[in-house]
Amino acid sequence: MIPFASYNIVSVIFAIVLFVAWIIATYLASLSGWAQLSKKHKYYSSFTGTPFKYVSCKVGSVLYWKSCNVKYNQKGLYIKLPYIFKFFHPPLYLPWNEFKLVRQDHRLNATAVHLKIENTVVQIPTKLYDSMSKTINV
Repeated sequence: MIPFASYNIVSVIFAIVLFVAWIIATYLASLSGWAQLSKKHKYYSSFTGTPFKYVSCKVGSVLYWKSCNVKYNQKGLYIKLPYIFKFFHPPLYLPWNEFKLVRQDHRLNATAVHLKIENTVVQIPTKLYDSMSKTINV
């Protein structure tokens, strides 16, 4: 029979391993494009705009499924992740005048719009893009 103290040690070791794995996974996810964009487009100030919560966005090759809080206004697009993803993912402010490419992608039941900024593609749902197009001149 294993003593009770051994279970506590195993639990602590498991929690530490899980935390370290989460930090590594978050860091690797940021390397796909978020880190590139955050060098120039970090934005910690408050942002006023039309909000969309829990949107699926793809930055580079990483899909942030239903975890992006997005706001937009006449000047740009603001993307922020929940607190649990804060490591290596500062909020981003992407000005409209820096986007170079816009194209729509239609797949089975999902459509998306690809916005290119500084060699990184940011993919947002067409529903969000359509809402932006109606209220501002994108």
